[in-house]
Amino acid sequence: MAYSDIFSELSAHFVRGMMVHSQLASYYDFLSMRGFKRYHEFQFKCDSCNYRKLERFYINHYNKLIMEKQVSDPNIIPDSWYRYTREDVDSDTKKTAVKNAMIEWINWETTTLSKLQKAHLDLYDDGEVASAMLIGEFIKDVQKELKCAKRMYLDLSAVDFDLCYILDKQKSIHDKYKKML
Repeated sequence: MAYSDIFSELSAHFVRGMMVHSQLASYYDFLSMRGFKRYHEFQFKCDSCNYRKLERFYINHYNKLIMEKQVSDPNIIPDSWYRYTREDVDSDTKKTAVKNAMIEWINWETTTLSKLQKAHLDLYDDGEVASAMLIGEFIKDVQKELKCAKRMYLDLSAVDFDLCYILDKQKSIHDKYKKML
């Protein structure tokens, strides 16, 4: 794949990643889980910075603009939720929703890691070493986030997604990421 196609694909994927984290932030905000909301707001900010870094790099190294591709809506929030208020959501629904959101997040980061690793190898094989090194930086970021997502999922799974446990964690997570925004 040509470097221009690789950058175009990654640019679109980064935009979709911002959408994923924005929707997850709203998802958790609706569920009154402000810690998870802040975490995904933080990740949205990180993804936005990485998107700009990718765009800047391409412009400054190839003297071109990245050809933009159409980005599909990740549809993280179930359509049925738009009919309800926060007060309508019961405990069982919240528990299931947290589990589903965690799985969506892990799947997203796993897909992202795979795309980045393929792009890294393709760029390196084509002699685009500086570009491959940039993508290598993104790989490290995603590996850290995926590790965090999997650990969080395992912790919550170990307590069977107990809402008392989840809600008890929200303040400390919220305060930590609020400082980082």
